[in-house]
Amino acid sequence: MDNITAEELNDDLINSDLFKCKQCLKILRLPIRYVENVGNFCKGCAPIGSISKDNTELENVLVKLSVPCRFEPNGCKTKCNVRLIEKHESTCNFHSLVCPYTYFNECNEEWITNIADHFLKVHTHSIIITETDTISLNPQIGAAYNRLNLLIVRNEKFLVHNVKEIDDDKVYYFVYYMGDTDNVEDFICSIDVITKSTRIETNVPLMHISMFSAIYDKTKAANFNMTLLREIFDDNVKVSVKIQLKSNLYSESDERLLNCFECPVCNAPMRPPILQCLSGHSICNKCRPRINHCPTCRSNYGSTRNYTLENLSASIKYPCTFRELGCRGVFSVSDINRHENECLLKPFNCPFSEHLHCVWDGPLNSIVGHIKVVHPDQIVFNNVHMETIPYSNDNQFFHMKILVAYGKIFRLCHQRHIGNQNGYWSVQLIGAKGEAKNYTCHIGLVDLKHPDRKLVRSDVCQDMSTQDFMFNQCIVMPLNVVYWFSNNGQLQFYYKVVNHVTA
Repeated sequence: MDNITAEELNDDLINSDLFKCKQCLKILRLPIRYVENVGNFCKGCAPIGSISKDNTELENVLVKLSVPCRFEPNGCKTKCNVRLIEKHESTCNFHSLVCPYTYFNECNEEWITNIADHFLKVHTHSIIITETDTISLNPQIGAAYNRLNLLIVRNEKFLVHNVKEIDDDKVYYFVYYMGDTDNVEDFICSIDVITKSTRIETNVPLMHISMFSAIYDKTKAANFNMTLLREIFDDNVKVSVKIQLKSNLYSESDERLLNCFECPVCNAPMRPPILQCLSGHSICNKCRPRINHCPTCRSNYGSTRNYTLENLSASIKYPCTFRELGCRGVFSVSDINRHENECLLKPFNCPFSEHLHCVWDGPLNSIVGHIKVVHPDQIVFNNVHMETIPYSNDNQFFHMKILVAYGKIFRLCHQRHIGNQNGYWSVQLIGAKGEAKNYTCHIGLVDLKHPDRKLVRSDVCQDMSTQDFMFNQCIVMPLNVVYWFSNNGQLQFYYKVVNHVTA
């Protein structure tokens, strides 16, 4: 006992029968109810009709201990006060969720550890991953239906439930937030119906996902008259949901000031360095090298900069270059370049563009759908993937797969290079630049004859790059070492991706 640590003592106590509910057999939750000659129960677990009383003495002991999250078997490491643990469990990244489609008998997956991975695999056309605050939804006008869309907006998750009932001439849109209950009030949500001649915008209360069920309250929805929609349906009706963070709203003063920054050549807002002609007319630094005379007065250019506008630019917010593609982000002049490098609304090439010469490009949220249709044998929905490939001394080899895990898309690459006698493995995150550092990749070589004999190397994942640079940061193994694990010209190895931030 003298050598036991405080943490070990806490774990021994909390896992003892004293703190286990007699009904659910899990660690007790407050308030604790005691039934004579039976034992202690969590709230709601005490047998119906039994005579129970508050066990305040045991509660006073329990609140002094650290309680593990109930999703510890799924990988959660969180421990905290029993009064806080239920709040954590409601938004735990390892929380096993019921797929919302099960409420309408359209899915058999009752327990899901990662809702984004499940939607990417099973409900591909119902998930949208984006950085924009306005998300277009394909409208449905017809018979009764229940339609769900999972929106991942800047890593925040929202569920949109679109309903049309048989005996009702209206369509209803409910929106649920899937994060911390305390953050629901941080967002403003609206549903827009837009045609060439009409715009109908309706604010909708944002609810927490804990309120979602097959039974819904129509007063919590935005609704639109179906008869009206049928009349204007031929006018290219569009439906979109707009979710804005209150602290990041675009001000009218920014819009007015940006008009003063419009480049006379490309019409884009000018950013420092801002250049000017000998008469004082300004031009952006991208357009200046392309012309010899001022487009406004035909004066010549010197090397003069407009420092007044440059200083003023620090006080306004700039819209993203990919605004026409749907991004509604606005940023300070010091942050706009970084955002545009990371913007998930910019066009992405097919991950196999170099390897298989695929010419497709599109938004990030369309990549998985494209690969499932065009390259169906090249995608894996798991954070672990095992490969068995031919391996010989005299052959160059290049191998690529797409792995979907944690709601993210990873490109797995392996090359055997005979010239320098090395094998290279890299795991790249396709998405926001800089996010790859949150994930660790493990490459394991496995002896086919003796599966317990393994060689595992680990590294941080890298950001997406072209084929020429994909092995700049990678795991390297000499081929003479790799061949030790091959048998009969076959090599078995695996990729494993781990989110080391939440693990």
